[in-house]
Amino acid sequence: MIFVAKIHKTCDNFMLFAEKLLHLRRINILSMITFTICLLALIAGYFTYGRVVERIFGPDGRKTPALTKIDGVDYIPLPTWKIFMIQFLNIAGVGPIFGAIMGAMFGTASYLWIVLGSIFA
Repeated sequence: MIFVAKIHKTCDNFMLFAEKLLHLRRINILSMITFTICLLALIAGYFTYGRVVERIFGPDGRKTPALTKIDGVDYIPLPTWKIFMIQFLNIAGVGPIFGAIMGAMFGTASYLWIVLGSIFA
């Protein structure tokens, strides 16, 4: 009789585990759908909103202060590859930390904030 009770308990535990697994699978599918929608929103925002901003605030051909006020301390002209490297390192350093903190504190709202903020900022 004890053996039958153990089998019954094991079957119950397995069923609970299977239900949790199915629930997690539904959550994972929903997460992938929202991730895909947000990724498409970022791509669409890059192309459409970027064109609008370029039309309104387009480049005007003026020289930057790094070229007009060269002093060797504060204003130093840099090659293009160094400028992009600095920008990339700043984003790569702060992004994972900021995103994880926002997600832990605010959940779904931060997910939308990061996506919409990336498009409109």
